[in-house]
This record gives sequence, C-alpha cells and structure tokens, in this order.
Amino acid sequence: DTSNEATVVVNPLPASSFTKTGTTGAICLGQTLELTALSIPSTSSYQWFRDGVAIPGATSQIYNAAIGGIYTVRIKDLNNCRKQSDTLTVINTPMGVPDLSPANLRFCEGTEVKLYANAGPFADSFAWTRNGVLLPDTTSSITTGVLGVYDVTVTDVYGCTLTSPKATVTVDPLPIKPVITKSGSILRTVDPYTTYQWYRNGKMIVGANSRSYTMMFDGNYHVVVTNGFGCINTSDVLSIQGLSVKQIAREDVNVDVYPNPSQSIINISAPIDVNLVVRDIQGKQIAELKNAKQIDMSAYADGIYIFTITDKDGVVVKMDKVVKRTNQ
Repeated sequence: DTSNEATVVVNPLPASSFTKTGTTGAICLGQTLELTALSIPSTSSYQWFRDGVAIPGATSQIYNAAIGGIYTVRIKDLNNCRKQSDTLTVINTPMGVPDLSPANLRFCEGTEVKLYANAGPFADSFAWTRNGVLLPDTTSSITTGVLGVYDVTVTDVYGCTLTSPKATVTVDPLPIKPVITKSGSILRTVDPYTTYQWYRNGKMIVGANSRSYTMMFDGNYHVVVTNGFGCINTSDVLSIQGLSVKQIAREDVNVDVYPNPSQSIINISAPIDVNLVVRDIQGKQIAELKNAKQIDMSAYADGIYIFTITDKDGVVVKMDKVVKRTNQ
C-alpha cells in the first residue's frame, strides 16, 4: 500500500519591528511616546509588552507609552505565525517643571535683580521671555532692571521642553531727591517722606530721624530719605559754617532753664508752651517732651547735654548747654 501525499507549507514569519516618535526613547512630562509596529502583511495582529509582561488592551499597531520600561511588540499574521520584535528602552524624562526664584520681585528704580531658573541637572538650554517677547538670554539666570512678566522655557538633554510659571517683576520709583532748606539752626526737607536719616560730615546722627533737624555744630549735612516703597534717595550736601548756640537761639521769647548744673530736676520756664529735645554732646537724641515744664535727668550719666527748646511751630526759642552733675 502506498500512503497519500501530504503537502507541507512553511509560511514565513511576519516581519516584526517598530518605530518611535522623536530621536530619543524619552517620555516628556505630561506626554506620551508613540510606538508604531511595522509588519508585513498589514493584516497582522499585535500585542505590546512592557518589561516582558503583556499590556492589557494594547493590541493596536500604535501604542502610546506613558510609563518608562523595556518595550517589545509581538506580531501574529493570519497563519498564526508569531514573531517578537527587538526591545526598546523607554525612560520618563527626569526633568520636572522649572520654577523661577524669586517667584515675584520688587525692587527700586536704578537697581537690578537676578532671576534663576531651577530646572535640575538635565537642563540643556534656556529661552527667556518678558511679556511674551523672546529675550537674548540663554543661560539659567537673567539679570534685569526692567519691570514685566517673565518666564523661561527649558529644553532638557532628551529634547523635552517645559515652561516655568510666570514671575512678575515690579520696579518701584525712587523718592524725589530731597532738597534741604535752612532757617536759623533748623534744616528741613522741602517735601515730606516716609523716613529720614540726617548725617553730619558723612556720619549718621543717631536719633535724627525727623523731617527737620536742629543743628548744634558746624559741618557738612545731608539727609537720606525713603518713600512708601522703601526706596532711597539722598540730598546734596549742605555746608554750615559759623554756627553757635547763641546765634541760633531766638531772643524774642525769654526762656529760663534752671538749675544748671543739676543733679536731677531741671525746670523750663517760658511764657508760651514749649517743646524740649535733649541730646548728648555727640548729638544723639535721648529725650523729647511736649509742653515741657521740667525734666528729670537723674537717670542719665554725668556730662554736658544740649537742650533745644522750640515753640508749637517747631521754631527754636532757646538752645542751652546743661550740665548733669551728681555731686554738686
């Protein structure tokens, strides 16, 4: 007997490979990486794998990978022949959204500040904008003296780009340059400011923090002022010569200061209401009294003090040197 002939057909395996979008196998933050299976014949079916495990539902020719891992695709043709592709390692890019520091800046006119882009070690290039307009700066920091809304777009070594939140830079105006006027012994700024600091011969006068300052000595005076934004401006220097206690005191109001020297209580006798400012010999203000009648000096060290007595309008009516002496 002879057997029947049988025909055996050996079908070729389907061609199996796949491509990816981009030049790297990196998944950018908030995105996916498109993987496309290339197969012959086109009627094949697919199963995608990550780290050797079949991905449920991943049976299309295209798979959008959102998680890093080692990917392959298995292709099966109509003859039930199967072939596994080579592997592709995919990573999630390590760079997060860059942030700017400081996030919001205020500074005074005429100065500059630096903004930093914090993007981590994988950042490769930087593109800065102000109010949506591209700037020429291409490094991780920018120095600016211009108000506006800033952001930076960072590209990492994998080609992923991320843009920082916006940072607002505010430029506050300087106060008007102070102008000093002189009336007798009193120096005063023409305009009002938020704070004042008076200087004599380049040295700060401790306690001289008012709009006006009553001088006791010759010298070169200037004032540093601030406005409500905390911005600073400085007056020109005003040179004062030939000043003395007798010259700067008015004589149309008779004021008596007694006893002098004194151990403790010093009386102020005047026909009008007067105010008193007490300074030590270095010019530091140590006491101030409104509607002054007397002052107790017992708590202060022995030495010479300058009493500046003014009327209700701040006009000096008397300046006197007073000696505090514990043992008379």
